[in-house]
Amino acid sequence: MSKNIVFMFSGQGAQYFHMGKELFINNETFRKWMLLLDKQIEDIIDISIIEIMYSNVKKKSDKFSRLLYSHPAIFMIEYSLAQCLLDEGIIPDYVFGSSMGEFAACAIADALDLENIILAIIEQAFTLEQKCPEGSLITILGDQSMYENILMIKENSELAGINFKSHFVISTDLERKSIIEKFLKDNNIEYYISPVSRAFHSSLIEPAKDTYISFLKKQFYKSPKIPIISSTYADFIYNIHETYLWDIIRKPVLINETIKKIESVHECIYLDLGPTGTMANFIKYNLEAKSNSIFFPIITPFSNDLANFYKLKDWFVKNNKIKHLM
Repeated sequence: MSKNIVFMFSGQGAQYFHMGKELFINNETFRKWMLLLDKQIEDIIDISIIEIMYSNVKKKSDKFSRLLYSHPAIFMIEYSLAQCLLDEGIIPDYVFGSSMGEFAACAIADALDLENIILAIIEQAFTLEQKCPEGSLITILGDQSMYENILMIKENSELAGINFKSHFVISTDLERKSIIEKFLKDNNIEYYISPVSRAFHSSLIEPAKDTYISFLKKQFYKSPKIPIISSTYADFIYNIHETYLWDIIRKPVLINETIKKIESVHECIYLDLGPTGTMANFIKYNLEAKSNSIFFPIITPFSNDLANFYKLKDWFVKNNKIKHLM
């Protein structure tokens, strides 16, 4: 059975300074699109995201959490990497977004014009920064049943997403974040604080809803040229509605259910176009042993981006998976 190609895009929390820099320096297509997107964004916010992201005074380990910068930075990386694959004849049958990674999915699927996607990303960042309190996303490495069974966690947070059986995410404000962190440390429960500044996928971002949806209702939506796999709805999406780009940051992210849905229909070649390889890791832990699907990360924090890209290209050539755009 022929496997379907899936482009995957991760969301907030995946960003870090200098992500994709090796490709930016060495890959002409990647650099071209990064510069083009950067110019469009700079024309709107009067700031170069590339200059911020690739600043010599920043280290990868520095926190990169200002939404006005990190929102477009994630999109720039993912969209530019997608263009590299398309340029090589690696064409997706589906695009799969997680949280704000669905912006890149919609852009590659041509569900909105690129210029409108960029405006929607920036408008979202502005609105969240202006109207919503600071908050946090905490990834907990434990069975998802912990959320329902441990009152300390449930009473002080909202469930933001489930990535796989032993990996879920909660959303909370800064005060309750400290309470939860202390509890997790005291009970030797592994966790990770995402580099985000707002409590995505929770009621704490509701103050932004009316303003952002008012903006979204003025946009022109098209039928996607490539079917979208949404982790918001855990299903295939063939048309997007006018509040879709709000729902992707407000509703929980259902990675586990989404992958189960995909696998029930297709065996796939999953290509992680996010900056950390996180989506490929989620695929790894959600695939059943009998699955013949495979997955590839490309950009990671470990500076193997160029080698990973050409390894992937060689695999597609060797396995006769290269397509030609009409």
